[in-house]
Amino acid sequence: MKEWRRAEAVYREALQARKHYLKVKQVEGVGGEGGGTSEVEVKFKLHQCYVAMGQPNQAVNILQSIIAKNRTPRVSMALGRLYHQAGMERPAVAAYREVVRECPLALEAIRALLQLGVKPKEVQELTLEGLGGFVESGQLEWLGGWLAGQAALYNR
Repeated sequence: MKEWRRAEAVYREALQARKHYLKVKQVEGVGGEGGGTSEVEVKFKLHQCYVAMGQPNQAVNILQSIIAKNRTPRVSMALGRLYHQAGMERPAVAAYREVVRECPLALEAIRALLQLGVKPKEVQELTLEGLGGFVESGQLEWLGGWLAGQAALYNR
């Protein structure tokens, strides 16, 4: 627990230093945002600290503070899990859908969508949209059967 707390403090300092750096850059007239990914990574690590310390609300808050267009599939998946665990079905479904849009074979997200009651047909359409040419080539024949099996498992 102690290491997670220390890591949290270090990540908070990193975020503050980055904000200060960006302000100084703006004042000096140097252009560019510079490394949006690093802030996302630091906030993701901070979320991991909060989860490990049993503070899911803090974890959700830090992930929500990431601008939607900058969220990676990993961040969306983490948000989906936290919403799902908190019983917040609609936001969880939205987060998992975003993961599947960006990574059509994210089986964990697909399984979670089915658990949350999303129709198998909707999940299949969402998956196939992102796969394009792979479907025509016959490389994913297993996917339909897997989806049907998972849907049967989680059928409400």
